[in-house]
Amino acid sequence: CVLCDAPKPDRVYHCESCGRCVVRMDHHCFLFDCCIGLANHRYFLCWLMTVTTLGAFTAASTYPVFSICGLKGMAEGTHLLTDSEVERCLRVGPLLTVAACPFSAGVALSAASFLALHMGLVLVGRTTHELFVFTLIPLAARRASRVVPLAYK
Repeated sequence: CVLCDAPKPDRVYHCESCGRCVVRMDHHCFLFDCCIGLANHRYFLCWLMTVTTLGAFTAASTYPVFSICGLKGMAEGTHLLTDSEVERCLRVGPLLTVAACPFSAGVALSAASFLALHMGLVLVGRTTHELFVFTLIPLAARRASRVVPLAYK
């Protein structure tokens, strides 16, 4: 490696954030503050599966209360809720009820999309770093080098 003077076999990349070379480096994860590579990629995928599952479970389990307190209460007005529905909303907490379901659904969807990307890359034997360096950056450079004629002159 030019930067750290270490031997650099194939598929070893230098991480500028860590300052070291990583075998089959996928990306530098800002959540864990480490590189995701050959040594910990399976644990990262398990973490993504766990976040997706817990987010989906939380969204599904808070949806019944969210539909009564959040959707029905906002759409029809709280005066149309029955006494048992109002008591249920106040017992759980209005902010928690309204915020938990959409937030956890968003977390589950974003983690699931990131998991789908990584599983697709695992199936073809590539990493995120290789996807960007060898596919997306050259594609963007080719598109940028095309001369697009101006329609107005």
